[in-house]
Amino acid sequence: MSKSDFKELWNELGFKSAGSFVYGFLKNSYVLFAQANGAKMLWFRFPVELDENDKQNIRSWEKKDYAKKVEFTGDGTMDVEMTFRETFLPTKVNIIREVIEGVTGYIADKYPEARINCSGTDCSCDNNLEVYEVNGLPIPMCAECAKKLGENIDEAYEEMEHQPGNYLRGFLGASLFSIPGILVTFLLFMLGKIAALSGIVYYFLAQKGYIWFKGKFDKLGVAIVSLTSLLFVVIGTYLSYIASIVVELCKGDSSSEGLSVSEATKFAFVYVKAPEVEEELLSNIYMSLFLCGIIIVIYAYGALKSTGKPTVKKLS
Repeated sequence: MSKSDFKELWNELGFKSAGSFVYGFLKNSYVLFAQANGAKMLWFRFPVELDENDKQNIRSWEKKDYAKKVEFTGDGTMDVEMTFRETFLPTKVNIIREVIEGVTGYIADKYPEARINCSGTDCSCDNNLEVYEVNGLPIPMCAECAKKLGENIDEAYEEMEHQPGNYLRGFLGASLFSIPGILVTFLLFMLGKIAALSGIVYYFLAQKGYIWFKGKFDKLGVAIVSLTSLLFVVIGTYLSYIASIVVELCKGDSSSEGLSVSEATKFAFVYVKAPEVEEELLSNIYMSLFLCGIIIVIYAYGALKSTGKPTVKKLS
């Protein structure tokens, strides 16, 4: 589906664009569309709670192979998410159109008088709804709920800003939780895989430990988690390199038969100081830092975005 196909379809349906999303009201349903990572997704918000017949009708789009997956979300089953598989070819525009018009047409025919309710908590307002961008996501809400949500976000963000940093505790937690990642690096070494792939493991372990130890996950917190991950990339690569030498020595051959683990370990630490071996070790560390750094930067960037203050902005 080309961009021009998109534009033509959204113009015909009267939908609007908001960053990564396209949104709009059609008949008496609300539709949200996005595409990412080789898939297209549709979300529907309906004016009523769906009964079993409604669910079966909507699931039929999955059985027809139009949608890869159909999921009902939300406590009141008023929301539906559809994912379209795009393994080789993009989903055709006429399929997206048929699904949107088919689903919204079914709901409108069965519940012609029903109207979309506000998405605010415990709010059943169905008059003068507008679309507000809540931290990047277009959501239909009434003005009162949008204002209240904005005020709650301000209060929560201000409260978070005054929380203790606990950065040292967070660093300790990130370090402790990163230790098991060394085993992952070693296993990758022994399997002949790129040990730098363990970088993503270090990042998630460090983040988990940092939060577990009550570290404040703000911009400085993200930096601490990222630097801890890189530190353990170096430590993990070095120790895994040593361990792989120890394993080879303990296997036993004509020159090393009978070496105990402690003797092999002492020899390995001396052996890596040899210029040619040290050069190979440093090359492994640099490569691991480079590849892990790319992974860590990607995830750290996403984490930094999540630490920013959520916004509520009127779109329509």
